[in-house]
Amino acid sequence: MPITLPSHPSEIPAVLSLWYNNFTTNTHHAFKSLTVKDAIRLVIVIGAYALIIRPLLLKLGARIQNQQHERDAAEGLGPDGATPIDPLTGRPKEKFAIPGVDSESDEEDEDKLDPVKGEWGRTARTRQRKVVRRALELKEQLGEEDDIDDIREFLED
Repeated sequence: MPITLPSHPSEIPAVLSLWYNNFTTNTHHAFKSLTVKDAIRLVIVIGAYALIIRPLLLKLGARIQNQQHERDAAEGLGPDGATPIDPLTGRPKEKFAIPGVDSESDEEDEDKLDPVKGEWGRTARTRQRKVVRRALELKEQLGEEDDIDDIREFLED
């Protein structure tokens, strides 16, 4: 019996009602005419699937997934296969260049990174480094001017 699809939206409720009636009638007759032999076969098939086939399929899927993860780890790729991931933080290993920040100061802060916090506060640290650098530059400039004034003072006497 072919499945009848509605040709107009107003026929949808009638078709759904027909499908529901067919399903309930067929299910009722299937179990009503079920013999003991058929019932035993049904129990065996369902039990074999639940106890034997399904666990084997799950183990096979886990093995294939594990092999894929090992291949990605050997290549140094992350779960998406694109970026290397740090195993402690779960974030990309690659460093991003921050304008105005030396690589030396990044290496100093690398030891202080907490794996739980990750890269939080990076912009604040960068901003603070810039402020400290400006202060040191100003101090050096002022210090040089003071030294020059002291030298001039000694030369005039």
